Amino acid sequence: MRVAVALGLLVTVSVLAQEVPQRDESYFPQQMTAEELLYVCASSSLTRVGRERKKYCLGFVSAAEEAARLLAAQSPSTHKHGYCFPEGKTAGYFSEVFMKYASRKTTDLNKPAVLVVIEALENSFTCEK
Repeated sequence: MRVAVALGLLVTVSVLAQEVPQRDESYFPQQMTAEELLYVCASSSLTRVGRERKKYCLGFVSAAEEAARLLAAQSPSTHKHGYCFPEGKTAGYFSEVFMKYASRKTTDLNKPAVLVVIEALENSFTCEK
């Protein structure tokens, strides 16, 4: 009897510990607002879905950072300031910069996500030429 109860509890605990399968989330970066990206970036890494969201955030912010570097390098005459990105920083660091910037009351979270990421980077890492 005790073995059956213990086995029943073990099965119940293992079922409850599993994450509920959710449908795969589709992201359309050309349509994503800064508010939606902030939600994705702020996800908990304690669940599978949260970890997937975090990975998406890191990739998105990293791509925007590369685009900002490219824009600055290809059109230096239109940029008053250059970018002084700190050396040796990870995509996680840049996503934290975005989240901090996006969390301000004055940030327009209805703008496209990529614009707000680039704004965050421009405001955080500018330097005089």
